[in-house]
Amino acid sequence: MALTVKFWSFAKEENSTIKPVATANATYNNVELKDDCSVVNPVLKLKVSMATSVYNWNYCYIQEFNRYYFIGDWIWSSGIWIAHCKVDVMASFKTEIGSQQLYVLRAYQNALGSMLYDGNIVDSTYPTTAGKATYTAYSSTNPFAGLYSGNDGTYIVGVINKTASGVQYYAFNWLGFKQFCSALFNYSSGWLAIDPTEISEELQKALVNPFQYVVSAFYLPVPVSYFSSNNIGTTTYTVQFGWWSVTIVTACRQINPGILYQFTSSITIPKHPSAYDRGAYLNLSPYSFYTLRYYPFGTLDIDSEAICNWSTLDLYTDVDICTGKAILTIAVNGKSNPIRTVESNISVPIPTASVNVDYMNLGSKSSLVMGAASAVQQLGAGSGTFLQNAKKNIGGLIENVRSGNWAEIGAGAKEVISNIATSAMAAKATAEITGQQGTYTLFDTQTLALSGRFLPVVDEDLMHRGRPLCQSRVISTCKGFVLCADADIKIACTDRELNAIKSFMETGFYYE
Repeated sequence: MALTVKFWSFAKEENSTIKPVATANATYNNVELKDDCSVVNPVLKLKVSMATSVYNWNYCYIQEFNRYYFIGDWIWSSGIWIAHCKVDVMASFKTEIGSQQLYVLRAYQNALGSMLYDGNIVDSTYPTTAGKATYTAYSSTNPFAGLYSGNDGTYIVGVINKTASGVQYYAFNWLGFKQFCSALFNYSSGWLAIDPTEISEELQKALVNPFQYVVSAFYLPVPVSYFSSNNIGTTTYTVQFGWWSVTIVTACRQINPGILYQFTSSITIPKHPSAYDRGAYLNLSPYSFYTLRYYPFGTLDIDSEAICNWSTLDLYTDVDICTGKAILTIAVNGKSNPIRTVESNISVPIPTASVNVDYMNLGSKSSLVMGAASAVQQLGAGSGTFLQNAKKNIGGLIENVRSGNWAEIGAGAKEVISNIATSAMAAKATAEITGQQGTYTLFDTQTLALSGRFLPVVDEDLMHRGRPLCQSRVISTCKGFVLCADADIKIACTDRELNAIKSFMETGFYYE
């Protein structure tokens, strides 16, 4: 059987579909098959002189078989050149391969020569290196800036008084808070309503601590103008505490619990320096790590997966005015898309003291002095003869205490002491001073910043490895390197050829 065979000197990869486009080096119409041979691995006999450089031809096409072949070896035997061939399945069935629609794991280019990949798919083919990491940080205005160190914030004081069903809250500016504190310690202003000629101011100070009715006091980094500009609370010049009240010159706001104030801010998200060229997956861990520095909430780790394809990080801080507690909502594309919430108390506590006296553990002299405390309470509520007798007894008692004439106190003091014993038994307390101190300057000096630490990755080899695609595509829409999964192809060829094509497609081939 005479065959028509074209011969080339042609370089190509075994897993490539490329075919020779140049004119054949030689074409012969009288090539014969050597004995019995297969279509997949034919052996050809070419009757040419030994001087013909057939050994330079490494590739051929047998027209009758409609297949391309690699020439594995040339042998000179009895005046005949013998060529041992192996079918090139990728070139022979290029058209059929290109029509297959398969799941493409990796690819190089599309049919037009543009990069073909999905940059959101993590490419674990390329590991990170031990090289120097890249650090990038973007900063924004801290919404708390200037509110911790200046006088623009608000002083929130919670007090218990006779008119409120629970704790009543007042919002002061710096001057108003100073006036309030000054008024509380100014016993001579008359808010205690005790004649200093009967009980000296010094003794009144020992007996009554107005700050025991102050249950909370802190500086809140919320602009004091917020209350007036938004009509929050009621303007007042009178502050109720305990059974009494004081008047200040600068107005404050009487507010109710449940009021929330919101700070909003946003900051640009830094990106891995190679993400633009190689894919957004480099903005994910373990290639990228993000840290948000936002005081007073501190330094927070941000999940790289949640912000990978976003350009801006949104920050919403909701502050409970009456407690100073705040919730920071970290989100992308609006508060409805939160990625993390953090709770903190952003207020700066103002130390207050609550001093209570244990009457049952005092000595005899102290007991007599403290007896006047019960009498003071009775003075505030009593009237008539009892009031007059109480005043008389207290006056003599105090005079004897001052002069040290303890023996002359006599039976006149027994009535007062018995009243004191009753009240002391019902109101036993321990001496305790509580309070804590925050900072006004640490938070105010901190910037709001989002930092990224980016690890370098090794260089990529696009021509031989492509990039992740993970799409179902017709093979002819791809160009260059292609790697398929589950290449269940349908091509009219021998079983050996079909398995060879499938193996190439599942291990990576070149569609050219």
